[in-house]
Amino acid sequence: MANRPRCGRATAQGSALSLAVVPRTARGFTLAEILTDVSEFYDRQLKATIKSVTAAIEPLMIILMGGIVAFIASSILLPIYKMSQLVK
Repeated sequence: MANRPRCGRATAQGSALSLAVVPRTARGFTLAEILTDVSEFYDRQLKATIKSVTAAIEPLMIILMGGIVAFIASSILLPIYKMSQLVK
């Protein structure tokens, strides 16, 4: 009995999903309607997560792009400056 798998553990999402599905089935909703509502919920949740992750990464990307532009500008301008010092 100690090696028995835990297949029916309640998770935060699983219990929320069952709390949303059971009352709807009692009210006469079809499975297609319930699954549409569930998919719309997860779609909204995914969009919110992507938006927050993108907002967190955006400042780092701006700093990285600034560093790349500064490197390219210095790699172009430093040889020109050194050659102008040799001409004097």
